Amino acid sequence: MQHPFQCIASLRTAQGEQDGYLVTACGPRLVVLKVATSEVVCEWSAEETPVEPESKQDDSEERPAKKQKTSNTSPENDTPVAGKRQKSNKAPPKASNIIKLTVSPSQAHIVAVTDDKSIRVFSFDPSSKTLTELSRRCMPKRPCAIQVLPDNATLICGDKFGDVYSLPLLPSSEPEVNTPQPEVTPTAEQFKPSATPLTVHSRRNLAALTQQQKQKNFTPRKDTLSAFSNTLLLGHVSMLTDMLYTTHQSAGESKPRNYVLTADRDEHIRISRGPPQTHVIEGYCLGHTAFINKICRVGTSNLLVSGGGDSWLGVWDWLNFSLKQKFDLLSSVQKIAPEETQVAVSGIWSIGDGESAGVVVTCEKIKALFVISRTALESGSGEGVQTIPLSHCPLDVVVTDDAILVSTDARAEGEKRVICGKLGESGWEECSEKELEAANAYKGPERLITDKEMDAFLYNVANLRKRGPLEEGAAEEAEADGGAEED
Repeated sequence: MQHPFQCIASLRTAQGEQDGYLVTACGPRLVVLKVATSEVVCEWSAEETPVEPESKQDDSEERPAKKQKTSNTSPENDTPVAGKRQKSNKAPPKASNIIKLTVSPSQAHIVAVTDDKSIRVFSFDPSSKTLTELSRRCMPKRPCAIQVLPDNATLICGDKFGDVYSLPLLPSSEPEVNTPQPEVTPTAEQFKPSATPLTVHSRRNLAALTQQQKQKNFTPRKDTLSAFSNTLLLGHVSMLTDMLYTTHQSAGESKPRNYVLTADRDEHIRISRGPPQTHVIEGYCLGHTAFINKICRVGTSNLLVSGGGDSWLGVWDWLNFSLKQKFDLLSSVQKIAPEETQVAVSGIWSIGDGESAGVVVTCEKIKALFVISRTALESGSGEGVQTIPLSHCPLDVVVTDDAILVSTDARAEGEKRVICGKLGESGWEECSEKELEAANAYKGPERLITDKEMDAFLYNVANLRKRGPLEEGAAEEAEADGGAEED
């Protein structure tokens, strides 16, 4: 089984249009391919970097004694045998998969997020065909969205805990890999449980309380943020799902204003001012009744498209916080998969600009692309949807000036993992396969992974959906919030 490319990005060098590169993430490996010659230029792997363990036991502390079972199999009668060490049943740490990938506006740096919560910055040298890791910074929570600002010096990152941070793209002028600082033993008081035998009655809870009373201080949390420069910009009380930094210049203004748009699992889209005034909330776009997974600005217009667990896409005038349309997406999905009754939007990408602008939408485990024009978004008409069937489920999309590249979940040997096409007058036209031969023929080291593990890694958007009474309560809360009405 070949590993699909879970993330892809386009890279242009200073030499011009002829030197286009495709950056792909294949499990823990970062692979750079030259499109014109269809060759693998270089690659980097997280398997070759040391994995930092989550916690270490102080060697000065006494190791726990091994328990030896007596003839009675009851766990209460287990007696420890001093001086013997327990065998560890933990499997060796696996290499960290790449979960997010982006390129700086200057095309000089590649930023990748691995599932060990690390943000890694790379530089690519086309002349020497080398990919160099310049920095690695470990965040307290797993990042869910990253973006390099137009100044090419600042990186903003949103994490699953609801926080958005700003940090320099490169921590110093000298390329070096940051490692977490060692833990410092705190001077906190000895841990004492608040419960007592008078307040705990069940046998199991009494046993747990006894273990807590015998326990030493908890291992202190690592202050990973103290290892590098960072600024907390804003925070949500819910799980953050997407983030977008954008600018807008109104008529009569001398310079554009900056904004940070964030979306969360609790159906909120927040419009905040850009740094350094991100604490100022301009307003909210309210109206969704299920989780929001993706937000996307349509070109440079005032339209914002959002999607997630609802059967429709939200089309917003984000500057005025008003919902213009609820664009029906489920009907288009059911033309490809009639058995589907719910939608889980996995990606939204802007295509074109001006009146010809639109969006490309993908849904989790749906083998199709949905291309929707700006006119259709504003009118709510389903006639403006162009459905492009695919052989496999799309994982990531890159929109260039003249083509659309799609990474698909093709796991069988010999199947195309990346396809390229153009939107012509006659519809979707696939590009020449020759330019993508190297990408589709790439094998890399063999990894032992089952289809079930692969599905769990690639498909997790639907897990954001609230179940049972919580989902019904979310719908009632959205109505109480007074979401904007359709025009």
